[in-house]
Amino acid sequence: MFKSKFANALTAMIVGSLGIASAHNKLSVAYGGEAGAMDPLLQKMVKRYCHDSLVITRNAESQEILGKLGIATELGTDTAWTFQPLGPEYGRQALRDAGWDGATPVLAICPINPFWWPVKPSLGKWVAHSAGGAYEKSYYRTIYFHRSGRDVDAAYAKYLSAIADGVQRYRKTRSVFPILVAMEMLDRDACERVAQQIGGAPIFASDERNMYELVSILRSCDRLLSSRFHAIVTSMPAGVPSAGVTMDERIRNLMHQRGHEHLMMEVDEPDLADKIVAALGALDSEVEEIREAMGRTVARNLRLMARMGVYFEERVARQYPDFPIRTGVRGWEEYLPSLGPVLCRLLEEHSGVMAA
Repeated sequence: MFKSKFANALTAMIVGSLGIASAHNKLSVAYGGEAGAMDPLLQKMVKRYCHDSLVITRNAESQEILGKLGIATELGTDTAWTFQPLGPEYGRQALRDAGWDGATPVLAICPINPFWWPVKPSLGKWVAHSAGGAYEKSYYRTIYFHRSGRDVDAAYAKYLSAIADGVQRYRKTRSVFPILVAMEMLDRDACERVAQQIGGAPIFASDERNMYELVSILRSCDRLLSSRFHAIVTSMPAGVPSAGVTMDERIRNLMHQRGHEHLMMEVDEPDLADKIVAALGALDSEVEEIREAMGRTVARNLRLMARMGVYFEERVARQYPDFPIRTGVRGWEEYLPSLGPVLCRLLEEHSGVMAA
């Protein structure tokens, strides 16, 4: 929400929305947001226009970044923790239809292109693209283009090769059924290239399946290697041990919450393939400990999500004293949507986990 990694225009739009609300003395709340590295101009905008806003962040690291800019924050979490996919029968059938034998452990791989961000506007490129189709490979939409060039292509190819190499070396010691999952349509190229490099593998992509189907497939897997934050988040309730290859602070912060820093790698590490082999091996040797830690993390974040409702309700009451809100003592569960059996079981198993 507050970062320069993907597009300054996106953060500027959010800052503008919050700032306009504050200027009109209206409710100005950012909900479930994350903060990362920002360009100096963007930092000034946040500091100037969000000083009367409340940002309920995903993690303490985001609170620290925004706190230095004088922004009021409360600790919350990502809103995907309560996501309910299709049942496991869908995912297992989709895997069988793709050639799975129903017994071999399934390894899901979620690669991306981490190097063609941020997206930036360019009138010159837009004119060239409109007139003659130039920059077609890096074109995003309207006047916006991804980063491009030989350095970007080389870094991307090295990252994909490291993933493929790490997976292939891991497969020499353990029989697994590998699949590629494109959590966004932008990820299809990465999935196709990794699949080719490992000798072929099924690809499940968001341009063919919706999020309920994709997450059901992820939860039917036995291991996960992902550069997609939400692939890790949404598979954790099912106890799928996961390792992350991260391009920014999101997966890094999540692995810190889990106590699994050894399962997190950077996309541009020189020895990435070696670390992937080690991380995948750890998913096997530490499977029960990892699942236990993930369960605690899910339970903790569900409680944090409920607390976000409390913070929001308090903010509404302060901003609009006459607005009718519920009164009386209520349990924290009332601030959550209806939870499925998987999440209810995790909350029971980790009933002693506190959000603080």
